[in-house]
Amino acid sequence: MEKKYILLLSILTFCFFGIMKYNFYIKTSNNLRQLSSIDFTKGLLMHNQYRKAHHVPNLKINKDLTTVAQKYANYLAEKDKFEHSKTNFKGKPKGENLYLVYSNAEIPCDGNNIVEATKSWYNEITKYDFNKPGFSMETGHFTQVVWKNSKEVGFGVAKTKNKKKCIVVANYFPAGNYLNQFKENVLRK
Repeated sequence: MEKKYILLLSILTFCFFGIMKYNFYIKTSNNLRQLSSIDFTKGLLMHNQYRKAHHVPNLKINKDLTTVAQKYANYLAEKDKFEHSKTNFKGKPKGENLYLVYSNAEIPCDGNNIVEATKSWYNEITKYDFNKPGFSMETGHFTQVVWKNSKEVGFGVAKTKNKKKCIVVANYFPAGNYLNQFKENVLRK
């Protein structure tokens, strides 16, 4: 069985409230996944399973946020890049988790990758110190997944042209990971 290599970038988007505005234009190629062909249900259920364990409300899929996430996943796949966007959602900051899986051979790239990404993000809990709540580059994906004040999510999944990399984008609204708000938003099990 071929071994998969997983690269997880632990950078979270910190928004600078209107200081910097970044727009991106997406050129959709025929070889990139279209929004309607991806099943986000399992990823949403996995997120909400983890959130329930931390006593916070379920996330709901937001169609517009999903469109933004899918366009950005397509952009990253087309350009073969892996970096956070600098965009807002409805004029306000959004949270963003990214995940990349790659292999030497063609790999699947679908809703199951969202589940895989969610598990990986959540596993950062092992490094989170609930006695000293706060931001860490090692735990920022976990804290965004369970952030109490985030209410909506949108997912995007796209495969690079060589079909050996799959990129997952999860956008959260309202955004999480605000300084001095961890204690009330990242709850213990």
